[in-house]
Amino acid sequence: MFAHTPAEDTDIPAGHFVQFYKEERALLVEVSRYFDTALRTGHTGIVIARPDLIGALKIELHRAHIDGLPFGPSRGELVTLDAQQTLDQFMVEGWPDDKLFAQVIGSLVKKSTRGGRKVAAYGEMVALLCEQGRHDAAIHLEKLWNQLMERHTFSLFCAYPTRLFSDLDGMTSFKSVCQAHSRVILPA
Repeated sequence: MFAHTPAEDTDIPAGHFVQFYKEERALLVEVSRYFDTALRTGHTGIVIARPDLIGALKIELHRAHIDGLPFGPSRGELVTLDAQQTLDQFMVEGWPDDKLFAQVIGSLVKKSTRGGRKVAAYGEMVALLCEQGRHDAAIHLEKLWNQLMERHTFSLFCAYPTRLFSDLDGMTSFKSVCQAHSRVILPA
């Protein structure tokens, strides 16, 4: 998805995009490329993921010769949050609360974009909701992210394992998930 060429090393994909994946390793490669580019060009990186993905991502970034988190004045900063713990801060009775989302996620994005700074974000909260059988809540959360993007400019990379969309409910949700994004990336 993100090939490293000198011309492309200066920018990250714009908008709110989603990647569906079969293999965790393939996802990790794409997420690490996304943040490698973002951090090398001074963007703030926000990762809201499972602890195991955060740990693997940090190892991949280290392998890509990005040492010394945080990255310093000429490099970007990486902010990491546990996806389930973050969800727990704004979920009310199994549903994302709009005001709490604005307080938790909106304030983080606002702070990160202050002064015109560019932000690259990655989130697994929507996939966790689908894993819990809360497809409608995941779609609502995607809409909250889109509303936040109307107020702040940032890049948002979402990912879902394809196995979450194998039954009839999942197939209906798949269409809604695709519609909530500006670009859809399917597994090869």
